[in-house]
Amino acid sequence: RALEGTPFETEARLALLGLYERSRDWHAASDVSQQLERTGTGSFASRITANIREQKGYTYSPNSSLSVHPKVAHWVQVADVTTAVTGASLKEILFEVERLRKDAPPEDELAGIRNYMAGLFVLQNSSRGGIIQQLEVTRLHGLGADYLGTLVQKFQAVTPADVRRIAET
Repeated sequence: RALEGTPFETEARLALLGLYERSRDWHAASDVSQQLERTGTGSFASRITANIREQKGYTYSPNSSLSVHPKVAHWVQVADVTTAVTGASLKEILFEVERLRKDAPPEDELAGIRNYMAGLFVLQNSSRGGIIQQLEVTRLHGLGADYLGTLVQKFQAVTPADVRRIAET
C-alpha cells in the first residue's frame, strides 16, 4: 500500500499462522518470533533487522508481532520499503524464516532472546494496567493460576532445538 509522506512506497507484510497459546510450545513460538524480529526494542540484533535494514538497507524499522486470540495465533512481519525492493525484501524475510527452520540458533543468540523475554515480562507487569492485562489474558485463555508465576522459567527453558522444531511447523 502507498505510504504518503514517507520515502517508502510499500508496506510489505508476511503473515504465518502461529501456535495457540495453550499449546505446550507457546513459549518456544514466542522465542522464534523474537529470534526473527525483536519487536519495539530498537535492537539491531534480530535476524530480519540485521538482514533487510543493516545489510541491505531496504527499510528503516521492520517489526513483527505474535498475536494471540482464543484458539488461534498468527505471526506478522511488517517492513516499509520502496516498491523497487518489495520482492527482494519479502525474499529475504522468507530466507530468514527458512534459515531458522534448517539451523537451530546458537545458544548465545537464544540466551539474548530469553533474557529479553524475561525483561519484557517484568516491564509488562510494572503497572496496575499491565498486571490487569496479564490477568485478563490468563483468564481469557484458561491458562491456570500458575501461568504468570512460571512464565519466565518456561521462556528460560527453551532450547535451540525447540526453536528450530517450532520454526519448522
